[in-house]
Amino acid sequence: MLEEMVKSIIKKQIETDFPHLLLPAVTRAKVTRVTASDNWFEYNLKIIDKLGDFDERFPEIPGVMSKVQVEAGKVVAIGFLYGELNPCIIGEVF
Repeated sequence: MLEEMVKSIIKKQIETDFPHLLLPAVTRAKVTRVTASDNWFEYNLKIIDKLGDFDERFPEIPGVMSKVQVEAGKVVAIGFLYGELNPCIIGEVF
């Protein structure tokens, strides 16, 4: 009983103080929109699960800036640096 209480307290503490630990540091996303300007590209991304289906737990992420060029409909690896929920595109993946 004490063990369950301690687990519950730790879980709540992690959810409150370190929410980024509950998310993967690197995941895959499908490019849903691309806008090019000079050397930068602006993307809308939709996170996908291990099977390649849209992960409905996450909304579409608009306005992701990158110098990596990827076509709409392709899949990219994205990372969440330093625990921030601001993705950066690592590159195209399968």
